[in-house]
Amino acid sequence: PESLNAYAINQFAADVWEKRSDAKGIDFHLGDGLAALLENENQTYDAILSCPPFGMKTRGPQEVSINGKMREVKAEYAHLLALVSCLRLSEDGVAVFVVTNSFFMDRKNGVRSLLAEIGFSVTSAIELPAGSFAPLTSIPTHIVTLQRSDNKELFTGRLSSDEKLDQVLLENLISRKPGKTPEQGLIVDSNAFREFSALEHSLNLGRAAKRQGLVPVPIDQVALE
Repeated sequence: PESLNAYAINQFAADVWEKRSDAKGIDFHLGDGLAALLENENQTYDAILSCPPFGMKTRGPQEVSINGKMREVKAEYAHLLALVSCLRLSEDGVAVFVVTNSFFMDRKNGVRSLLAEIGFSVTSAIELPAGSFAPLTSIPTHIVTLQRSDNKELFTGRLSSDEKLDQVLLENLISRKPGKTPEQGLIVDSNAFREFSALEHSLNLGRAAKRQGLVPVPIDQVALE
């Protein structure tokens, strides 16, 4: 590539980076990637990939230029980084982020709403297996893809420890078609998506109920009875 930049916010990552023989040609910076993106408004990238620090809070509202207007955005670091990254992408650029489930619980005027304002959608969300980041954290995480798109459908599934199953998931993701099992791919409403595991549980519950001849009844009717 013309340029390939990497940012890490802690010294330990920098020390590890220096020992990697396969990192030649990558311009490494010890510092805050978010600050760098905010400072270099004219720099564009074809792809931005990140596994940002989990649970890192942003200090106060951050001013971000969105559609030519300065907006105050208050969000956790990872979500703000995703937003600013999308602002620095080329027309066909893509951002790929590891996020916690809080990313999908966006409040009104939050980061996902702002992403929609600038024409970006979550086009895929692949759940990582439980414990992927242990012992650092055990919270559920997804790999999300952010792209300029007006498509309201999202592809979701779950990675596994089986390379063959993961290959099937990848092929389904590329062709954007459902798999034979939920893990191998589902197409769902992007706005309604909260996490893959909850969606899978709901589908399994529905199938179990159908096998037993049960029918859904609104909770308000059950309460009245």
